Amino acid sequence: MTVAIDACVLIAHFDESDAHHAAATSLLASLSGQRLLVHPMTAAEVLVGSARLGRVRERQDSIRSMRVEIAAVDDEAPVRLAELRARTRHRMPDCCVLDVALRNVASVATFDEPLRATARKLRLRTLPR
Repeated sequence: MTVAIDACVLIAHFDESDAHHAAATSLLASLSGQRLLVHPMTAAEVLVGSARLGRVRERQDSIRSMRVEIAAVDDEAPVRLAELRARTRHRMPDCCVLDVALRNVASVATFDEPLRATARKLRLRTLPR
């Protein structure tokens, strides 16, 4: 199985004070051995907090050690993202998660309920269940 991961899952995993920390850590552990993908913009969102602390490379290494891959972006990505944004009215970061899932026939891992609902409308599997 391939899984497109929303920033909120990784952020919660790395932040013990996050309300979703335990759920995120458990979810990621349950996905061990699966192909985990993030859009480059999603990865950037996850790295912002660490960048503020001057620890962005350390966080990047942690993400790599979890075998989370940065999804490839092609020349048609801007068109797909614009169309997703127009159709779903989600903010661009959410559209990036959806685009990765749609292009890679992947499930969507998120704690964001509006994103989860849209993913289901697009016939994508969502995690956690």
